[in-house]
Amino acid sequence: MVNKNSYKLSFILLLLFCFAFTADDTLKTLFTIKAKADFFSTDNFGNTYLVKADEIRKYSATGDLMKIYSNKNLGKITSIDASNSLRLLVFYKDFASIIILDDLLSQNGDIINLLDLSLEQCDLVCTSFNNGMWFFNRQNANLIRLNDNLQTAVNTGNLNRLLGSDLKPNFILEYDGYVYLNNPNEGILVFDIYGTYS
Repeated sequence: MVNKNSYKLSFILLLLFCFAFTADDTLKTLFTIKAKADFFSTDNFGNTYLVKADEIRKYSATGDLMKIYSNKNLGKITSIDASNSLRLLVFYKDFASIIILDDLLSQNGDIINLLDLSLEQCDLVCTSFNNGMWFFNRQNANLIRLNDNLQTAVNTGNLNRLLGSDLKPNFILEYDGYVYLNNPNEGILVFDIYGTYS
């Protein structure tokens, strides 16, 4: 049985630990954006992208509204990947479509229809190196990487069999040579750029 004094000591140590980080390092508000949004993202230049239904609003690193993009023909935006600020990836899951936007939020190329690529069951999409893209296909529970010509470069096969679990990830990101797949029930799964589970 744990006594009450150990709980008190643990709580005091936790408070001291928290105050140790806030004593020297103070956070300050740089700017405030007053808007309603479904979600947001940021890029490596400090720009902020607010997404509400079918609209993206781009704000500068000082909080000034720079551009607005909207495409009412594709429905609600599911996700955006702003890890490459010159090539914003916009995913419309309900219409199985992707649009690539440049830094001025202008459409760059044609709409990518995932039905044409047999990827209509994809839940998650992110940018990959050399203008590629990663997809998580829920039907086959696999990670797929397409190169810049929209050809399959990597296919992991069924990850449920490989890992012995039922994957239901909610986020994907490629960063610094690794792919991170967040599976809320188990944590973050890490793969290299060849799809090998780490």
